[in-house]
Amino acid sequence: MRLFRFLFLLAAGCPAFACTCDYALGPLCQQLRTYEGGSLFLGTATTIRYRTVRFGKVSEREQVVGFKVEDTFRGGHAKVVFVKSLSPSMCGIRFRKGLSYLVNASGSLEALSASSCGMTRIAPDAADSIRFLRALRQNPDAAIIFGTVKQYAEGANFVSLRNKAIPGTTVVLESMPGGSFRSERREAKADPTGWYEFDGLPAGVYTLTAQLPRGFEGTLQHTIEIPAKGCAQVDVRAHAQATDHDSD
Repeated sequence: MRLFRFLFLLAAGCPAFACTCDYALGPLCQQLRTYEGGSLFLGTATTIRYRTVRFGKVSEREQVVGFKVEDTFRGGHAKVVFVKSLSPSMCGIRFRKGLSYLVNASGSLEALSASSCGMTRIAPDAADSIRFLRALRQNPDAAIIFGTVKQYAEGANFVSLRNKAIPGTTVVLESMPGGSFRSERREAKADPTGWYEFDGLPAGVYTLTAQLPRGFEGTLQHTIEIPAKGCAQVDVRAHAQATDHDSD
């Protein structure tokens, strides 16, 4: 039987050269939950202009990107926001016109800057973070457990966007004996994208079980301890069961 894996996703780092990042500790969802920076929003890059900035004798090309804001999680509520970004070698990000991003920018709305040391990601790569932030907005003071259930695409790794959702998977969450509430059991079905979530949870110790539908091997079970206002992302990746034809 193949082993199933789970992953607590952490913020990615930045390239080397002149770029130096001070890495945050803890799961990405907790970093998002406690975010107190200038702005965190979902937006599409609609305009990009370039200008040259100087650092002593060194010149750098800087992007000034206009974003049409689709959703705001922290910061102001402007419909259009401009964000500056240096080159990747200076901890910047190279945005592309027409693409959507989850943007983590520092500063005021009048002078926002994005860095690869933050949580800025192209929207498809940040899909889990975006859904978590929306769930958090509905339950800001309770613990949340969430994740996705997907099948490995051939040759793909754990986080590959080519992995296919396994909708209909039943995910069961049960409180452990001695937890903060008595013998509560909750169930959630993975949606067409493979997403599931449990929100409004009190602090406590939980057992999470993913019951995969027919055609997939095994059952994943994991124990999670969640503090007050905590969170955990538990992702399941599975292989289809081998058939008699496959073993020939």
